Amino acid sequence: MSKIIEKFSYETNRNERYEVIFLEEDVTIKNDTFKVKHEYYKRISDDELFEPFSNPDQNLEKDYSIYRERHNLLSAKDVKEIREKYGLTIRDFSLLLGISYSNLSSIENGSIQASYIDSLLRMASDPYSFYSLVKCKGSNVLKKEVYDALMQKLENLVLISYENHKEIANKVQGYYLDIRNNIVRFNNMYEFENNQDKKGEEKWEKSNLNESVVELNLLHFPWSK
Repeated sequence: MSKIIEKFSYETNRNERYEVIFLEEDVTIKNDTFKVKHEYYKRISDDELFEPFSNPDQNLEKDYSIYRERHNLLSAKDVKEIREKYGLTIRDFSLLLGISYSNLSSIENGSIQASYIDSLLRMASDPYSFYSLVKCKGSNVLKKEVYDALMQKLENLVLISYENHKEIANKVQGYYLDIRNNIVRFNNMYEFENNQDKKGEEKWEKSNLNESVVELNLLHFPWSK
């Protein structure tokens, strides 16, 4: 059963009844076309469609949200949280990133950012990366008191996030350690078999070693698959 609401219409100058309906429509954003189910209020007296009264931007916001998910872009809320994490104004944050104030402001208010700006924002979200950027150019674009306060905050955030980076470093180091140990083991096997071959007891096929090393690399480098 469809939902019916009643609301005064300034167009007809009387109370009107509206039926809440949903329509699946094609949406195109930046050359990407996809289907979205939109909500509308249909005036029963003449079937005219209206955007939701409580939020006329509801359908547009839904379209943008789906586009961001499809292209793995940060949401407006994510961008604002990154900036506020460092206690920066929109103007100061935009100066550090090298983008315009109006651009960053529109992104925080729902506009879709370009891919390169999204990459900048993602790097800035990491205190380690942002610390290097601020240290390099912060004193040139920020007021001294803002720069000093930001560097202090970043130093604290770097300390807090150290364990996360340490975990990643240990994981990568583990990959290389495993590979090194296995290469040493294969090399020892090769030398042993080579010595056995010289004694006439067994011949080592070098091609088998090459195939084993290739298999080992594939095993320990999941990103190469």
